[in-house]
Amino acid sequence: MNRKLCLILVGIIALGVPVFAQSDEEPVPAENTVDLGTASDDELADALETTSDIELVNENEALAPEEAADTEEPVLAEETAPDTEEQVIPYRIRNNKYFQESQRYSRLAQGAYTFGDYDASTDFAYEAIRYAGLSDEYVALQMKIREANNAIAAAKHRIDWAVSSGASRQFPVEYREAESWYNESLSARAAEEWDNAIDAAYKVIELLAYIDAPEGTVPLPARYTIRAWTTFKDCLWNIAGRPWVYGNPFQWRVLYNANKSKLPDPNNPNLIEPGMVLDIPSLKGESRQGAWDGSRTYPPLR
Repeated sequence: MNRKLCLILVGIIALGVPVFAQSDEEPVPAENTVDLGTASDDELADALETTSDIELVNENEALAPEEAADTEEPVLAEETAPDTEEQVIPYRIRNNKYFQESQRYSRLAQGAYTFGDYDASTDFAYEAIRYAGLSDEYVALQMKIREANNAIAAAKHRIDWAVSSGASRQFPVEYREAESWYNESLSARAAEEWDNAIDAAYKVIELLAYIDAPEGTVPLPARYTIRAWTTFKDCLWNIAGRPWVYGNPFQWRVLYNANKSKLPDPNNPNLIEPGMVLDIPSLKGESRQGAWDGSRTYPPLR
């Protein structure tokens, strides 16, 4: 009976648990470890004897958000409803500590079965399945957090656009309500109420989706062609200080970092040449498009 139960459990874990954490990449074994599925009898016996000494993942730890990986530059989500297609789960989330522990127990179960220790194999198989479930919970939480962060970033982008374009003054009622929902989304995220944070952020996008910039508003330029220093005093410091760029010369590094590869000497921000076309990145979420036109009057960046 033990052998039959063991065979069933080993079959279950071989079918691809956990659901969320299935990896497209072969797991890389740690150094000095033995693949118990192909181990010799002596190697397997040694592994089984030391199993009780292996440090296990503490399943009582909170399934906290990823720390280091989520500090990278945020990518603004598109201002649309979330895609209903299956989400792509990043490898670093799929290959979490619970998934790794599930894989380890799976190998122990298969090795013990091969060795004929069906009781040990059954115990290992149950642990593999349990950690697979914990991995699924962890992945679901991380994906929910990512969805909330993307929704809030999209909401912030739309609010910044409303301010920079003047739409917030033309549609004050909608803007104030959107601002209230945005603050609600931030509060919900701080409280780790991820669904509420997502719902509030999408309220912002819905409220501001159909308002337009005031008629006749000229969008801020996204590119600028450098002119001669002798006539126009063009340098990164002066360009950043122009009202339609950033209105603050101390922001010259933003221009420098965005255009470093175009400079004759990337390590020398003072060396720029007439005719070079600089990209002007958005600083406050403002909408920018097209090239600077000296014949047009641009509003200052607010």
